[in-house]
Amino acid sequence: MPRRKKAANPERIHVSQFKIMWNVVAFDLPMNDRKERRAYAQFHKFLKRDGYFMMQESVYARPCPNADNLETHKKRLLRNLPPYGQVRILAFTDAQFGKMEVYYGRVKGEPEKPPDQLTLF
Repeated sequence: MPRRKKAANPERIHVSQFKIMWNVVAFDLPMNDRKERRAYAQFHKFLKRDGYFMMQESVYARPCPNADNLETHKKRLLRNLPPYGQVRILAFTDAQFGKMEVYYGRVKGEPEKPPDQLTLF
């Protein structure tokens, strides 16, 4: 009689730190007139709606479960770029992102952690 496979225990599922990706967006947008301020506000709202969180002023990050998902969000980001200013898009593996050093004044802090796997999907 063939042996039955045990069901996977969701608590034991290992997600590789080399598969999870981080999309980091840094931007410098002008806000000299009403039109530029509106473009900034729309871009900021897009980032928040698309799952990005603020790391610091004008720097946002979004964890992605894999490289394909990162590309999907990058394409969405490119479609929503403001007409003015500078935007930089960086991609990191979770392992690279975890090597980031964070300081609050002279006190060393911890980089952001990815959300639980269930939150990613």
